Amino acid sequence: MPGKFICKQDDSLVVRYSHFTRVGNWLEDSLASEEFIGNYSSVLNENKTLYQEHIKKLNKEIQLATTTPSQTKLFSGDRIFLVNPYTETPDAEENDQEQGNVAGLTLSIIFTPADYEFTDKVIPGMLVNGVTHLIPTIRNTFVIEKVGEKEEAHTAINYGDHISFSPQDTHFDSKWYLECRPPNHFSGTLGRSQKVQLRISPFFNLYSRWKIVNIDPHLRTLPFKAPANADVIIQHVATNHSLCALGNWTVQTFYKECDVTIEQKEDIYRRPLPSNVWRICNAIQPGHWHKFVKHQERNRQIEQMELLREKQQYPLTQQQTSSASSDRPCKFIIHKDAN
Repeated sequence: MPGKFICKQDDSLVVRYSHFTRVGNWLEDSLASEEFIGNYSSVLNENKTLYQEHIKKLNKEIQLATTTPSQTKLFSGDRIFLVNPYTETPDAEENDQEQGNVAGLTLSIIFTPADYEFTDKVIPGMLVNGVTHLIPTIRNTFVIEKVGEKEEAHTAINYGDHISFSPQDTHFDSKWYLECRPPNHFSGTLGRSQKVQLRISPFFNLYSRWKIVNIDPHLRTLPFKAPANADVIIQHVATNHSLCALGNWTVQTFYKECDVTIEQKEDIYRRPLPSNVWRICNAIQPGHWHKFVKHQERNRQIEQMELLREKQQYPLTQQQTSSASSDRPCKFIIHKDAN
């Protein structure tokens, strides 16, 4: 019986296949599908699928980062995170409250999908925003250094000293800096609020210098030591403007985000408004920490359930596939012409 033959139907030629040819094609597709499922199962068991790789990168951004042990004063070389505890945040949803996002924001680096295609570490040119995640992570942990002092010196930082902020996790283990250039420069970047944005720069210059100012305007000339976990003003040396959190909230990949810029906001008595008040923290608030642990445990359970469901859907392994392929018949079907 020929493998295929040509018949005439409605003044057109139609190719018809015999039952043996159809069974052969079905068997070939079935074996190919079996082989694909077996290969996918082995990759799934090794946690090397594209979905699992992306989950690892995303989870890295919200994992707890190591900071300097809690102390009352700031020293050069401390690992800290910047918190604005008084900025008005959008109405917290139930999921946000479980994460500990009850009030305030942290200064955090923005990771976009384009960045993840290249690396999961901090690279020059990344912008900096404020997020509602009040736990120190890779994105929002910085190393504070006193200008002119080495990190190993561990000298105390006073009000008015020039300092710099460097991201903790950088690409190629290089040291980069938190920078803010005015919009009249070609390298300045405007955000959604048409205000100049902060970014990560590979160069240390005048626009990478900051200083801590006393929140009380009558005590700003006294050389006190800068406190940790207390309300302060972070001032940009090049412009004498203060670090300011804007209230233009939007939902991005990691929690809610808003723009952070340099802008002086004071009342008639020269007292700073809440958007200009920051805390250089090396300690986590207990309430936020307990909620963060519960949220991480719930995410871990959800991830384990998803992996279990995928393994049940694709139960074959590579060994099972290889054993099945050894008993398979010839994979190639010879089609005979009608002639």
